[in-house]
Amino acid sequence: AISLTQLECLPLALQLQVANNDNVKQNPESIPSMYAKDPTPCDLDVESEAPPHVSVGRDETEEDARTMESSVSSFFENDVVPLRNFMDNHPSPNQNEVMQVSEFLQVCVQESRLNDVIKLLRSIKSRTDLWGSQFFDGILMAVSEEVFACYGMRLDTVWLGLT
Repeated sequence: AISLTQLECLPLALQLQVANNDNVKQNPESIPSMYAKDPTPCDLDVESEAPPHVSVGRDETEEDARTMESSVSSFFENDVVPLRNFMDNHPSPNQNEVMQVSEFLQVCVQESRLNDVIKLLRSIKSRTDLWGSQFFDGILMAVSEEVFACYGMRLDTVWLGLT
């Protein structure tokens, strides 16, 4: 196994090889000259050291799967269910309740949970009550502005299936 710190020390070509879990042997002559001339930020001597072989063992893969299942379950229990219950309990929301949902999604954006935000927005959009029709555009606009404020980019709402 290789740590992220060790991965950062490798040339880009080797980082890609590790990320793709390629078993291709790389000889020093095939490394671009820019890596051979300048040491990497971690002073790794590319010309004299053979690239490390990285393998992900079976236990690590199973552990990753369990972690992913746990995070999906956690997302559902901690975010989806409470949001759905809140919206179900307020089928005709007032402006304060709409603001609460917008602020919750904005906090998720600030926490770099953009995938979760998109899933939640799609869920809100598909509702048949006022949340999915009358108030969705305002929520989407507030979230889009937060994404722009945090990341300097606009959401592609058409591509994301939000418009």
